This record gives sequence, structure tokens and C-alpha cells, in this order.
Amino acid sequence: MRLESIDGWGDYGECIGDELKQYDTRPDIDDLPRGEITPSDQSLPGTQLDLDADSTLTTVWEKLFDYDQIRVIFAEGVLSSLQGFNVVEAYDSLEEAFIPYWLRSWIVDAARGNTCDAWTVAADILPKMHTHPLCRSEDLLATATLLAAAERAPSIGAVVHEKCNHSRLVDVCNLQDGGGNYS
Repeated sequence: MRLESIDGWGDYGECIGDELKQYDTRPDIDDLPRGEITPSDQSLPGTQLDLDADSTLTTVWEKLFDYDQIRVIFAEGVLSSLQGFNVVEAYDSLEEAFIPYWLRSWIVDAARGNTCDAWTVAADILPKMHTHPLCRSEDLLATATLLAAAERAPSIGAVVHEKCNHSRLVDVCNLQDGGGNYS
């Protein structure tokens, strides 16, 4: 979806697109938190992702949310990331973390106990965010940082069953490193 114009809205689509564009700041991927890749032959952690050479960030995102543990930790991260903030501070904090603008209201409302709870965000909204027409890889990587705000970091393992392009593997590991450790 292009922000310059929204189809079906006529002249209003261009105006709305211009207004939304000011909120559409994207992070430089190199500025997002990263972990380490430690190839090893060891027992796998509780959350294990089975990947193949064609796995994309969206595939990994979907597989992460197959685990209740990940959803619970995301819910904890949503709550603790904004604890003690007023509404303006909460929105500013999410903007500084490059959380997509179209997710911020859900997260702030959940952290404040309004309209929905953190579990709804973690179980219903975040798992589907990759299907949002405005979602890009950077949005998934930035949103994964909510895992780091949780008191307990998840331990995530990824098993790649085939030889994989190194840059794709690094992107997948960056997604997984929202504060967690992986092997």
C-alpha cells in the first residue's frame, strides 16, 4: 500500500496518505538491537523454530507466535515497556523504538488497561501484523524489541535444515533477538 494515495477514497485518499506519511518513520536496521549467532550442537531451548533455506522473516514471525510462551512474554513486554509513562511519554517511547504507528494505539491502550488487554495485543494483533498492508521487515524487527522489555527473556532456538543464505539467516536471527538468546 502506498501512502501517497489510498485507493477508493478519491481526492481524500491523497490527503489521508499525506497525513499518514509523517508517522511512517522507518528505522535503519543497523540501529536496532541485535544478538549473537552461536552455531552449536546442544540441546534446544523450549521454543524451537524449524526453518528451511526459504524461510522469510514473516515465516519466522508466524512460527514464533505458535508458542504460548512467546505470546505471554510479548504481553509482559507490552505492559512493562510503558510502565509508569503517561500517554504522551508512551507514544514517544514507541516512536523512538520505531514501533509502527499503526500499532502504537493498541499497545498504549493495552499498557493502560483500556479497550483491550496486553494478551489481546500479543495473541491476536501482533501475530497478524505481518499481513498489514503497511508492514515491512523493519516493522517486525522493531516490534520484536518488545520481547526485551519483558522481565524474562525467551530462549529461542532455530534449526535450519538446509544450507541457507547467510544474510537471510542474520535477518531471521535479528528478528528472534527481541531480547532473547538463541543458538
